[in-house]
Amino acid sequence: MKTNAYAPTRFDQETELAAFVPDWEEMIWSDRERWPWRPLQNILQVYLDMLDEGKITTYSDRRKESEDYFFGAFPWESHQHTAIDVQRAIGAFTRLLDAIEIRLLSNSTHSTHDSDHKQPSFEGIALPYSESVMEASFIEADSFVKSFLSALPIRHLKFRYIAPGIRLQTPIEFINQPLADRRHNVLIPNLYSADQEKSSFPLLLFRGERENKSPWTRPWFPDGKAENIPCGLYLEPTDKDFNWESGNQSRLLLPFSIGRNGFARSSNGIPFKIARCPGTEWPDQLYHEDLFSGYSGYLPWDSRSSYLHKVLESWAERVEMGDWQVDEDGVVGGIDKFKEADTEEHWREYFIPW
Repeated sequence: MKTNAYAPTRFDQETELAAFVPDWEEMIWSDRERWPWRPLQNILQVYLDMLDEGKITTYSDRRKESEDYFFGAFPWESHQHTAIDVQRAIGAFTRLLDAIEIRLLSNSTHSTHDSDHKQPSFEGIALPYSESVMEASFIEADSFVKSFLSALPIRHLKFRYIAPGIRLQTPIEFINQPLADRRHNVLIPNLYSADQEKSSFPLLLFRGERENKSPWTRPWFPDGKAENIPCGLYLEPTDKDFNWESGNQSRLLLPFSIGRNGFARSSNGIPFKIARCPGTEWPDQLYHEDLFSGYSGYLPWDSRSSYLHKVLESWAERVEMGDWQVDEDGVVGGIDKFKEADTEEHWREYFIPW
């Protein structure tokens, strides 16, 4: 199994369990048995699946041979997203919207839940967004989010909330991306050029109630002092030169911390409290974007984010199972309902295993 100094491979010959660690500095976690160890055959199967799905192919551009040979990637080329990634996300999102609409139809009389977010004058949202909206949002033509939004089936939605306190954005809201204005000011060093503009920015896909400190500091906030941005479900930024980054990685920013009770778990099954440095008091701010996250142990370049389709599938299941109630404006309960993720009764409903 190929590896390098930045992504060491660990294999236990007695248990036949293995793990990819994104960086050699993270080896401390595997030594403390806090890393997600997997059967070796499962890790190999993930690589076979990536080949079948077109996530990894042989080189299409031979001119990059010398450059990527230096990084140890040749003769393989990885892609930030594939058509299968897009279809999975569309399928999960459609499943969620259908589940909400079915719940609405099954109610002979609409619910009368009191909610701060209800606005009777709401006229609905048409999907997909127009090309002009996406262009004004500075979405790149070959990005995952452009492929995903452009391929959504045409439908007019009378409700807004697709999860507790998380709603669809109007075209104007979508255009006004929280971090879009910072894209011109973000320069990152490159081995082959003095400076290079960041290819994309954290994109707010679904808007949440209230605000919180941005989980992205540098390079978006060069002084390291993050400012408040809207909560909600974001797509992670990617860099064109780093084709191992996944364009369909999402991160949920909440207006409060989760994990202090010891029940909320990351996607590798480790409680948030245990995953942090033992014996160290961490500020609550570090727990406000951990839900649905966690290293998989499968791939060396995994971030701590979750694939978009997995989050949307989980949300659809919550509606289908009746864990989340629905009224004429969509899913009710407000964003504080996500606090259930750190309770003994409900943590499994907010746990997305890899």
